[in-house]
Amino acid sequence: MTSERKKAMLTLSVTFMAGIVIGVFIPGVVMRLRFNNSQEARNTPPPRDRFERMLYRIVEPDSMQVKKIKPLAQQTSAQIDSLQENCNKEIKIVIDSLKTKLQPILTPDQYQRLEDLGKRRGGPPRGPGDRNDRDRQGEGSSL
Repeated sequence: MTSERKKAMLTLSVTFMAGIVIGVFIPGVVMRLRFNNSQEARNTPPPRDRFERMLYRIVEPDSMQVKKIKPLAQQTSAQIDSLQENCNKEIKIVIDSLKTKLQPILTPDQYQRLEDLGKRRGGPPRGPGDRNDRDRQGEGSSL
């Protein structure tokens, strides 16, 4: 074997080994990152608490201001929750109307898949966090 051939074989071998090492370790790193993100999602506080925490983080109030801000933040959170609930009800009405209009157009199998999608999703979108769940599942729609 010539020295050029030995160099080429060595380069190919090193590249092959590097590929194996990368192939073994990268999936583990990705799984750890996904697991940590899912743990964070499970440990996030309810929306009302998140709103208050965000407000406090932005404003950075002192202890006297916290006492005055807390009732206002709680009242605002309740109003936001009410608006979100009303909005979800209206979204459900619009989606149900669409389903009614689509029923004569779709085959029974297509319509059943549409109905199953609504049951699996648990109804209309529940807010900004729901968009990520939909994208992860590969469903671009909340019908």
